[in-house]
Amino acid sequence: MRKMLNNYVFLAKKYHNDYINLTCKLCTISSPSYDEKNKADYIIELLKDDYPNIYKDEVGNVIVDMKGESDELSIFTAHIDTVFPHGTKLNPEIKDDRIWCPSVGDNTANVAAMIILLKYLKSSSFELTNNIKFVFSVGEEGLGNLYGVKHLMKNVSNVKEFIAVDCGYKLIDINPVGSKRYEIEVETEGGHSYFAYGRKNAILEASKLINELYAMKIENINGSKTTINVGTISGGTSVNTIASKCSFLFEYRSSSDESIKLMDNHFKEIIDNFSKSTKTSVKLLGERPSKGNVDANKHRELIDKVRKAIFDVVGEYPTESSGSMDFNIAMSMGIPGVSIGCYEESNCHCLDENIKIDGMKKGLEVLFRFFDNYIK
Repeated sequence: MRKMLNNYVFLAKKYHNDYINLTCKLCTISSPSYDEKNKADYIIELLKDDYPNIYKDEVGNVIVDMKGESDELSIFTAHIDTVFPHGTKLNPEIKDDRIWCPSVGDNTANVAAMIILLKYLKSSSFELTNNIKFVFSVGEEGLGNLYGVKHLMKNVSNVKEFIAVDCGYKLIDINPVGSKRYEIEVETEGGHSYFAYGRKNAILEASKLINELYAMKIENINGSKTTINVGTISGGTSVNTIASKCSFLFEYRSSSDESIKLMDNHFKEIIDNFSKSTKTSVKLLGERPSKGNVDANKHRELIDKVRKAIFDVVGEYPTESSGSMDFNIAMSMGIPGVSIGCYEESNCHCLDENIKIDGMKKGLEVLFRFFDNYIK
């Protein structure tokens, strides 16, 4: 069979308006982690006529399997969950040659691009070099803790590589960032703010603990990047009550598994010492693995295919970085992974998230060019 049409620019132009409209439609479907059903069902409705074998697995991933010449398996995922809770205003607006809406970049535009690719493949008579599994995955964001891909990877074999359709095309993630996420609760006796004045205040004690956590040694083994963060804090009863409980969410993350292990030790030491004087409980909320024993040559070969597709469209190579996304699980298992994105700019995870419309055309062309590697 012949390769994909060489006129990738023509293909990107042909599907550009469909891409814009589909992205806007998908933006309006609220899809926080653990509640992606409405968006999953909509995707199935869009693709079921072209792919009668489309299905939803036990945890909600939407999957299309395609047979190729080789039994080796390439996995493409585009996560359908977002960081925005139900009730967030989701009214996409086109202005200043951009689409504005929460989640438009992360990860709605990439979900739409993968749907467009599937639509195009069905309309053409192409044979594939190897088996491919397209997955619209759930639970990628935050405390979703990659539960969709964790389930997926327990039920596949002979995986050659893992491609996360995520982020934009000017930066690609090539190494996974591992993390530990905790809920920490501090308890004190509490009491009336006047009559019990002098008793320990749980909010103050939690603040002291947060200061200690931020003062801990940050491990950056072999040039890795390690960060810490307190993301939320809550507690107390009223303005005239000495707080008896205060809890906060804390994480540390790193591109190095060795750094994570050292951070584990620092974290435990601080909590153990603090608990001697103040009641403190710790609950592990999430854990994301970092990179396992990945074949360096095979990994670089995959990365270079993405780099070439991007260079051929935009005239410059993307920045290579580390990130936490669907490919974490595969790469922890020794499977080469990479991200490829279909937009430019996003201001992701913000209410004023936006992407360039012209960049969407380039992004779609990038995806078509990269996927040409899988056409016989």
